[in-house]
Amino acid sequence: MAIALTPPRKSPLPGTLSDWRKTVAAHYLRLGFGSRQRRFMAALPDRPMRLITDRVSPDVVLGIEAEPRRRRA
Repeated sequence: MAIALTPPRKSPLPGTLSDWRKTVAAHYLRLGFGSRQRRFMAALPDRPMRLITDRVSPDVVLGIEAEPRRRRA
């Protein structure tokens, strides 16, 4: 059964390509060794990660907001 998801707003999200590149760069630079290895098939250092994000041109931006993690007592 196919489900079509539609965005809650009809207008594009605010921001420029430069803004989105900064957001993607911040996300990629937060990734740890293992996450970089799985995503890029190599544990890239920060400099190549910045080169990648300087050239990124996303067609779609998907954001998922999760509830904050709670500390265990």
